[in-house]
Amino acid sequence: RYYYADILRQFMWLGYRLKRGQTMRENTQKVCEILHPDNAEKLNGAIAIIEAMLYGEELPTDDQIEQISAARDMLERIIKYRTNFFSYAIERRLLLPTVTPKTLKTKKTK
Repeated sequence: RYYYADILRQFMWLGYRLKRGQTMRENTQKVCEILHPDNAEKLNGAIAIIEAMLYGEELPTDDQIEQISAARDMLERIIKYRTNFFSYAIERRLLLPTVTPKTLKTKKTK
């Protein structure tokens, strides 16, 4: 779910805010219009996995999580390229939560 939330934030950074009544798939198609076809394919694949997780209640495999992560990283590179360095550094690095799925550790409770 972290990746889903961050991908939505990335869409907003690119100027594609999810509108009332608009599906994630429709918003993704708009974003894909500005991407290279290979990147659009990666993003569509990641969104399909996210949709299956959210709406089909399917748990993603480790490989699928890596696919989502790769799509998120690709969008991040595009944002870095298109954004003023100082704005990017403050908003995406300082203000964005620093917890990611890779840094989370589950604590067992007794």
